[in-house]
Amino acid sequence: MSRIKRNRDDALLKEKEEVKRVRNMTEEERRVWERENPKPSQLSKKKWRFMQRYYHKGAFFQSSTD
Repeated sequence: MSRIKRNRDDALLKEKEEVKRVRNMTEEERRVWERENPKPSQLSKKKWRFMQRYYHKGAFFQSSTD
């Protein structure tokens, strides 16, 4: 338990230091840093069709496999 807490605390400390360092940069330095370290984009969810979640094949109830 202490190892998990220590790792989490270390990660939070590194993140705070990174934020502090980025805030102290000039605009030009910040643009260069952002080009080198882009934010990870989140995966977008697929748009489901009408009532798709209720009328799917269901792996357990298939009589034959595809």
